[in-house]
Amino acid sequence: MEKTIVTGKPMSRIDGRLKVTGQAKYAAEFNQNQMVYAFPVRSTVGKGSITKIDAGAAKGAGGVLTVITHENAMRLKPLNNPMELFAVGGLLGENLVPLQDNKVHYFGQYIALVVAETYEQARTAAELVKVSYAKEPIAIELEKELPKGFKPQQMFGEKVQINEGKAASSIKAAPFKIEQTYTTSNENHHPMEPHATVAIWEGNSKLLLYDATQGVMGVQGVVSFFFGLERDNVKVMSPFVGGGFGCKGGQWANILLTAMAAKEVKRPVKFALTRQMMVTNVGRRGETIQKVALAADRKGKLTAMRHHNETYTNLADFFEPSGKQTNVLYSSPMREVTYKVARLNIGTPTFMRAPGETPGTFALESAMDELAFELKIDPMQFRVLNHTSTNVEEKLPFSEESLLECYRIGAEKIGWSNRKMQPRTNRSGKYLVGTGMATATYPAGRSSATAKNSNAGERFGQSVERNPGYRHGNLHDYGTDGG
Repeated sequence: MEKTIVTGKPMSRIDGRLKVTGQAKYAAEFNQNQMVYAFPVRSTVGKGSITKIDAGAAKGAGGVLTVITHENAMRLKPLNNPMELFAVGGLLGENLVPLQDNKVHYFGQYIALVVAETYEQARTAAELVKVSYAKEPIAIELEKELPKGFKPQQMFGEKVQINEGKAASSIKAAPFKIEQTYTTSNENHHPMEPHATVAIWEGNSKLLLYDATQGVMGVQGVVSFFFGLERDNVKVMSPFVGGGFGCKGGQWANILLTAMAAKEVKRPVKFALTRQMMVTNVGRRGETIQKVALAADRKGKLTAMRHHNETYTNLADFFEPSGKQTNVLYSSPMREVTYKVARLNIGTPTFMRAPGETPGTFALESAMDELAFELKIDPMQFRVLNHTSTNVEEKLPFSEESLLECYRIGAEKIGWSNRKMQPRTNRSGKYLVGTGMATATYPAGRSSATAKNSNAGERFGQSVERNPGYRHGNLHDYGTDGG
């Protein structure tokens, strides 16, 4: 059956007109009557404890309603086990409930919150808060801290240490082999829309949140958990998301802080992160050091693959899973994937646009090119020779198999047959021209689902018609924008 190619065809977007005319409203734009503004005080040390907070000058500044610190903040439900949040469909970006103690875990951590009549008054007063610390030695260099690191056995229920130590003999015995180290740096999220939350309490038991999130149900679950509310009494609106890419999939401290502030001052509160806060307070892709070894026989068939991954974590069970694609791509009788993780006092790592696959594919595919060069085999043909049609880890066939066709079409489109293997030999006039190829993979998760027609559903549908943006919010759950 002939496949329909849709890439490149013009597609109408039902929200396009709202966005280009400025009618689409994002979380920070839902201003309320009597709304006030929150601005955080952030730690200026990387590790330690707060010995004193002097908020006197800030409280006396113009327009200031309150300064919330660990000394006077409302007590939220303690998080004894982060997995408790999975039961409510949520995920804290960092396992740190804000303003509940005096501990500092990284530079830029929220340690106080100023609430004032205007944004400018809140931000100015935040500068007046004086903080004293008992500093502790900080860990910020990955290579230096790795010897003290740990070997995780699982991440979110998936085994991560696979065949540890078993590939060495196969690699040693192979006639062709390469072993290289590839590094990637920390990468920060910077969607066009920074995180923002507006919180409105109705009495003490009902809460409305406008939040920049990829997962409205997760926000609902997390907030209801920490504030001890009935889940149905927490309504979360996110009509449009101006980029998420994973950092808006977990729930970060700004959401809880905004709700805390609104409850204390008994007025709607807005907390909008600055661009600078996006670097430290909403997660990032963690730095990686990846050591990849590949071995092949004289015909170019892989005999062993080894991918050792080193990265960091902080206040989370998450670390960059850069060995994931090595579990899936290519046919090899021996496959070893391992991890070592250091604990650093820097911003918490989190999901970022193809977590694991992005830095991991860079390393694996670079190694495939290098071994192909050693074998004097065309890089594309080397991949075809070692192609697999099954998920070797689960021993199941892929639901769809078009990779070989992708290789063929891609090679035709870019004139791959004209490429010379020797580096620096492809020229266009005075310019050197590089031509390359790589394989990319990303999982598609499926789960059971049911649907039924009801009067409630009809009423929901009518509300969608009255507010065209609503359909993109409450149905926009985690993973649809780059978790």
